[in-house]
Amino acid sequence: MGARTVRPVLEFRVWVAAERVLGEELVSSLFVGPADLGLSLGVAPGSDELAARIDHVRTVSQAAGVPVGIAAGSGDAARGLVDTGFDYVVVSNDTTLLGGALRDAVVAARA
Repeated sequence: MGARTVRPVLEFRVWVAAERVLGEELVSSLFVGPADLGLSLGVAPGSDELAARIDHVRTVSQAAGVPVGIAAGSGDAARGLVDTGFDYVVVSNDTTLLGGALRDAVVAARA
């Protein structure tokens, strides 16, 4: 059997203790889900508190030599997150992409 790795997704308040998560033997990278993390913390998207929590996860992951990724809502947002030091970025999600495609199809059909 091949090597096993774990890639925790930090989306909930309890998981923001990134130092504890990074101490686990099989953790190969971390991934931040900012929308769900913000909901769990009870803070608005783009808030200073959410930004500070996300920055903390990125900083401790990098200090531990563990790659860290994050979700982004657009290509522009993804570019900015890479510029701040995230190792990988997931751009958008299935619901947003399908919703946009449906909206574009309806607009085209009505034109």
